[in-house]
Amino acid sequence: MEEITSHEDFNKLRDQLLKWKKRFPMFGHDVRKISDSLEVHMKNYMEHLIRYKQTKSQHCIDKAQDEIDHINRILQTVGKIELMAILSKG
Repeated sequence: MEEITSHEDFNKLRDQLLKWKKRFPMFGHDVRKISDSLEVHMKNYMEHLIRYKQTKSQHCIDKAQDEIDHINRILQTVGKIELMAILSKG
């Protein structure tokens, strides 16, 4: 999965989560936990964008970028885990 840069990439991320659920059914619980975590960060990102549109405050944009950074950090970790799962299948 490539890096997320804005809210426009959220649909691709959700599609990727569905693919993971189908590809790794034995880790369904873990995929759901990852999905829940990502949804929280996506929701927070959208709330910060709404606040930015209301206030034009740079602080809100910085907070929104922090949420994107959290999402990308999670995706990097999951990418490594996915690689290990693929390699362990043999």
